[in-house]
Amino acid sequence: MKDAYSFDIDQAGLEKSYQAQHGAYERIFKRMGLEAVSVESDTGAMGGDTAHEFQVLTDVGEDRIAVCPNCDYRANMEKATRSGDLPIREESVPQRSEIATPSTTSIEGLQTALKVPPDRLLKTLLLRDATGNVVAVVLPGDRDVNEAKLRKILGTSEVKFAGDADFSAAGAVAGYIGPVGLRARTLVDSSVDERAYIAGANKRDAHLRNVVAGRDFQGEHVDAHDVREGDICPKCRKGQLTIKRGVEVGNIFAYGTYYSDKMNATFLAEDGTRKPFVGGSYGIGVSRAVGTIIETNHDDKGILWPISVAPYQVHVIALPSNDEAVRTAADALVADLEHAGVEVLYDDRDETAGVKFADADLIGIPFRATVSKRTLKEDQVELKPRSASEAEMVPRATATERIAGTVRRALA
Repeated sequence: MKDAYSFDIDQAGLEKSYQAQHGAYERIFKRMGLEAVSVESDTGAMGGDTAHEFQVLTDVGEDRIAVCPNCDYRANMEKATRSGDLPIREESVPQRSEIATPSTTSIEGLQTALKVPPDRLLKTLLLRDATGNVVAVVLPGDRDVNEAKLRKILGTSEVKFAGDADFSAAGAVAGYIGPVGLRARTLVDSSVDERAYIAGANKRDAHLRNVVAGRDFQGEHVDAHDVREGDICPKCRKGQLTIKRGVEVGNIFAYGTYYSDKMNATFLAEDGTRKPFVGGSYGIGVSRAVGTIIETNHDDKGILWPISVAPYQVHVIALPSNDEAVRTAADALVADLEHAGVEVLYDDRDETAGVKFADADLIGIPFRATVSKRTLKEDQVELKPRSASEAEMVPRATATERIAGTVRRALA
C-alpha cells in the first residue's frame, strides 16, 4: 500500500485536504492508465462518515457498484441507497388472522403455497451483534439485508444469526418468525410500507395474514436493505440504477476525530486550549493496481503496458545475437537509447525470432526495436509499437533520436 494521512485543526481543513487528495488520486490513476471512478463507500472499521473508493469497472471485479446512467451517482453496494418510492398506505385493512402453512419455512415456499408475490411477504431476521445483543430486522420478502449498513446502524463490528436460545427468549420459532409480539429490539426497514403483509406467526406451521406495520407491530425505522438493478437513483431521482463489478485500487477516508479522541492526540490551539486533530487517511493498493492494469490492458498475446507505468519503455531485440555485426549494432543502439534517457529491456538471448517476438508480446513493453541481419543490410531498425499490427523501418542513423522522441511524445 501507498498510505498518507492528514491532520487538520478543524472540519473545514479536513474537507480541503480530502478534496485535494481526491483530485490527486484521480490524476494518479489516469496517468497510470486506469479508468478508476470515484464511488461512495462505507467507512467500515476506519470510522467517520465520509469515504470514497476508486474502482476500476471490470467483469472480474470482486466488488459490486451501483451506477446511475443518468447522473454521476456511484456507490459501493455497502453504501448504496435508492430513491424511496412513494409510501403505500392501505386503508381499512381487515384485522390480522392466522393461516395454516405446514412445513413452509421460506419466502419461496410461501410464494408457491399462497400464490402471493414476495413483496407482499415480510421477512424477519433474528440476529446478534458482536456483544451478544439480539435484534430483529424486518424487510419485505423481495429485499435482502445489507450487512454493512446494519453493522453501522448497530455500531458493531459483526452481525451473525441468532441461536436457538435467542429464538426462545424472543418468543419466536425458526422458520415462522414474525414481528408481531416479538420480544426483541425490532428494526423496520424503510422499504416496508403501511399495507397488508403476510408474516410469520411465531408458532410452528402458521403465518399471519393482514399484518400492517404501525398497527400490528412497532419498530425503529432504518435503511438496512440492499439496492438492486432498476432501483431509482437517490441523487437525480430519474435514472434506474445498474449494478456493475469493480476492483478497488484506492480509498480515502475522512474520519475526523475518531482516532484522536481515543488516543488523546491533541494540539495547542490559538486560544490556549488543547483540541483533537481532525484526520483523514488515503491509500493506494500498489500491487492491486499493477494487477488491474494488466487485467484491463492486454490482448490474446500478452500485456499492453501503458508507457507511464511500463517496467521498460523499449524492448530491443538482437537477431541473431551470436552474429557479431548484429550484436555490435544492437549493443550500440541500447547504449545510445539509455544515454538519451530511455529505459531499455535488451533481449540478447540465443533464441529464435519466433521465441523472442512471442516473449516480447507477452511481456508487453510499449515499443519493440529489432536489429537483425536483414535490417542491417538495409541500414535500418525495425520499430513496432506493442499495440500496432505493423512495424515500420527507421534509418539507423536517426533511430535513437526517432525512438526517444516517440517515447517522449507517448509520455507527454
